[in-house]
Amino acid sequence: MKPFKALFSILSVSQSLMILCFISAFIFSSFVPAFGTVLSQEILGFSIKWWINDGLMTFFFLLIGLELKRELKRGALSSVKKAGLPLIAAIGGVIVPALLYIAITPKPLWSGWAIPAVTDIAFSLMILQLFGSFIPSGTKIFLSAVAIADDLFAMVIIALWYNPISLSGIGIGLVLVAIAGLALLSLKKAQHPTAYLMGLFCLWLGLVYCHIHPALSGFFTALFVPVGKSLDRMEGLFHNVTWMVIVPLFTLSNAGVDLTTPLSLSYPVFVGIIVSLCIGKPLGIFLFSLLGVYGNVGSKPSQLSWFYIFLAGCFAGIGFTMSLLVTSMAFQDPNVINSAKLAIPAALMGTLLISGLALLIHRQFKKKTQPFSE
Repeated sequence: MKPFKALFSILSVSQSLMILCFISAFIFSSFVPAFGTVLSQEILGFSIKWWINDGLMTFFFLLIGLELKRELKRGALSSVKKAGLPLIAAIGGVIVPALLYIAITPKPLWSGWAIPAVTDIAFSLMILQLFGSFIPSGTKIFLSAVAIADDLFAMVIIALWYNPISLSGIGIGLVLVAIAGLALLSLKKAQHPTAYLMGLFCLWLGLVYCHIHPALSGFFTALFVPVGKSLDRMEGLFHNVTWMVIVPLFTLSNAGVDLTTPLSLSYPVFVGIIVSLCIGKPLGIFLFSLLGVYGNVGSKPSQLSWFYIFLAGCFAGIGFTMSLLVTSMAFQDPNVINSAKLAIPAALMGTLLISGLALLIHRQFKKKTQPFSE
């Protein structure tokens, strides 16, 4: 958990900026017509919104990849014993909400099945921090591991499901050169971030030519960065600017809904996302954790009770940034997109309500026990 504790000071400011940008997005989309015009302005053949989503967000995915690499090497996912339970829980956290969403929504909306299947690791951990000493530290470690595994599955989903691949000779050549170069740098344990950034740019350009979501190049590049000084330097370069500038910009450009137009909150996608995030996510993580423990796939830490595994599942239902990203790729109909965008913060409020009530009820039954300390 040390990497996460080191990030909370900057994340708290970032979360405030995200909330401010989220509110501003609604205001601009509803009452400032020029806002949409600005986002659609083209630079080098692509809109400003595209440059934010497919250009700047590359560094967001780079940070996700670096954190996953660290956890796989020497953290919560560094051994089969450690990784078993979080991995099986994360699988449940993808499958159950996706199936619940499909069960609720009609077939034309099934393309949004991954919206409730992803977790915003930073936002979920930040919200969990608000509960302070009411939550044992083991829950935070478990949620971190599940969210990181969830991010891995999210990358696979985005790469395979939401990309209308159109391969080109130039694109394939650039991708192969980038992978070969990054692999060589990794073998030689190159220390300077500039070399990896050159490989990142080459890979990003190749994915653009192949019409594959180019921001994923950040995630794949991170997997080649050796754990240690190289990874730490790379993370230090982009952490602040990503959370303080890029993620808020993404929120501002993608979260807005025109509130002056009639909105149908009963639209199936609205209900489907809320139910799947608030109920499907914790249910999937809890049930698959049970299956993992009793099926000897993973072991449950003695200090982590089943109640707090369920609670971690509730917080994993906070999709926010990742859910907004999938929404932008899953739908074309503006009405559907608006309903999905409104459902994501509504699900966040539902998660807070369910988590708060669950904690209150749990504490009523545990009055005689000593409060957990960090």
